[in-house]
Amino acid sequence: MKPSDASSKPSDPSKKAAYNSIKSKVQAKLREMQDSWLSRKADEIQKYADNNSKRFSDSLKTIYGSQSSGTSPLLTANGSTLLTDKNAILKRWAEHFNNVLNKSSSINAKAIDRMLQVAINTSLAELPKESEVKEAIKLLSNGKAPGSDSFLAEMYKAGGPVLL
Repeated sequence: MKPSDASSKPSDPSKKAAYNSIKSKVQAKLREMQDSWLSRKADEIQKYADNNSKRFSDSLKTIYGSQSSGTSPLLTANGSTLLTDKNAILKRWAEHFNNVLNKSSSINAKAIDRMLQVAINTSLAELPKESEVKEAIKLLSNGKAPGSDSFLAEMYKAGGPVLL
C-alpha cells in the first residue's frame, strides 16, 4: 500500500466512520459497566445503612471520595473582597467569632425575677445504682468509636465488676 492511497490517510471517511463506531460501542459498554457497578454499590450501601455505620461511611467515601481538606473562599466583613488566602480566611473567622461571642451582656434583673422558678431536682446528683450501670453497659454497641473517655464499649463489657 502506498502512502498516497486514500485509505492510509487519517482523514479518510471510512476510517472516521469505523473509529466513531468503535468509540460509540466502547462508550456504551463503559456506561453499562459504570451503571452496573453503581447499582451494586447502592445495594451494598443500603445494607450497610441498615446496620453497619462504619462500612456505610467507608462505602460513601468510595463513591464520593474523602472530604476536601481545603478552605473555601470567604468574604471580608464589609463584603467587598473575596479572601482566598488560608491565613486571611482564618483571621476573618477569628474576627467574626470575636464580634459574635464577645458582646457585652445586658441582663435585666426584673425580667429574671419574673421568670417561673422550678424546684431543683436533687435526684440528678445521686450516683447511679450498680444495676443501672450494668444495664447501660449491656446496651453499648460493639465496633463503634470510643466516647469522650476514649474507652471502647468492648472494654467496659470485658472489664466486669472491676470497672463498676
